Amino acid sequence: MTDKHLEEAERLWIPLLQGSEEEDEYWNWVNKQRRESLLPGAEFYAIECEDMTQGLLAIDTLKKRCQIDWQYRQRLVYIIAIATAPWNRPLIQDPPTYKKAWVGNWSILRSDEAQNSAIVDELAFMHCQEPWNFIEN
Repeated sequence: MTDKHLEEAERLWIPLLQGSEEEDEYWNWVNKQRRESLLPGAEFYAIECEDMTQGLLAIDTLKKRCQIDWQYRQRLVYIIAIATAPWNRPLIQDPPTYKKAWVGNWSILRSDEAQNSAIVDELAFMHCQEPWNFIEN
């Protein structure tokens, strides 16, 4: 995630999200990135298409541990925040510009790459009440 991605989220996403009642309507990615990057293990990613930011992801690779019995205390790739651009959400723009412009699969691959056997599932989401609906829409 670069300054360009953060600037686009602030300049382009926020006006479209205002009044939408989406989970991330009030998220400030600049502050989120600044705050989370102070801690070890925080990583930030963006998805671009046609030179425009389509999705943002913040993960923690060090501080969270599994609670499932057969994986207890193994490291977990924890999704701190995940969002897709407003124009990729059918509730805001129908039809969406890009369908399923999300980064969930990447975090599962990242978990495997880190040699973590943890399962990235709804329990690993911090901010979304309905994460799979949120990121697939």
